[in-house]
Amino acid sequence: MKLLSDDIAILYSKLLEQLQADTLERIPSSGSIVNKTIAGKVYWYHQYRFLGKQRQSALGVGIPAEEWINALKIREDLCVLLASGGMHALGARSAEANVLGHLVISGVFDSGAVLVGSHAFGAICNILGIRVDTQLTRTQDFDFGIDRTIKLAIENPQLEKSLISAGMHAVPGFDRPPTATSFRTPDKKVKVDFLTPIVSNKTGKSIRLTKHGVHADGLKYLGYLIENPIHAALVTQYGTLVRIPQPAKFALHKLIVASQRTATDEAKRKKDVAQASLILRYLVEYRAHDLRPAWDALAHKSWKKLVLQSTEWLEPELKQDKALSFLWKS
Repeated sequence: MKLLSDDIAILYSKLLEQLQADTLERIPSSGSIVNKTIAGKVYWYHQYRFLGKQRQSALGVGIPAEEWINALKIREDLCVLLASGGMHALGARSAEANVLGHLVISGVFDSGAVLVGSHAFGAICNILGIRVDTQLTRTQDFDFGIDRTIKLAIENPQLEKSLISAGMHAVPGFDRPPTATSFRTPDKKVKVDFLTPIVSNKTGKSIRLTKHGVHADGLKYLGYLIENPIHAALVTQYGTLVRIPQPAKFALHKLIVASQRTATDEAKRKKDVAQASLILRYLVEYRAHDLRPAWDALAHKSWKKLVLQSTEWLEPELKQDKALSFLWKS
């Protein structure tokens, strides 16, 4: 396990503080601040490109433009340093960063969504200060877990309508009638998936999230993963504040998922275990106190058995670490 330098960790903390403290949530990933004079009044806009088209989002009249521009410059400089220092980053003007930025503007995190999957793993490595192999973070998919029972911070985000009106294509599922829980860019390079917890074994069944304006695939075990998420920063042009699972829960959930992989998903199983192992190695050395609460939060003994089933794939020194001994005593 390789750690990022202390200097990079400090810069990351500064970026996260900036993202949590400022009022630039409508300018999440890229673009610039521009103005238009209409009937003698100066109107300000966030201007950015999405799917090859220039778009604008109104910011209002009389905003603190100079203050906002200076704040964005500070964030941009921090992101350049973090990316060059080895932190997991999305290219400043990459398709992935553009899609994420549009989702933030659309209110995906205000609607209670939690980023899961490999982008969440990259964000976890950032917040822990781990230098990660790009093979473990490489993905062009964004997976969002949504607890449909929580109260929304905004009213009716209409996520599906926002994505389709922006030019993304709905991917029909296998339900009858078919509904879309996934959306792709026209070039099929970036995909967005919406997921929601279920308690039954009918994984993959589409569920309408009326308050969110989107369908989502129902997944068992997801509720455990997205409960009590934390904030983290993804490195984009200006940095993007995201909600991600707790690191210890993410690692144990990855072991549950790995246990469910079939022989045809061997590559995905290996990636699950590798991601879990890296986080567990960090936690046993630096934050062992996080492990037992995450284990105790597993709702059912059967879920714990799935974790134990996957520990056979962990490296011997990790299995023998005292910080994980409670796994075999439970």
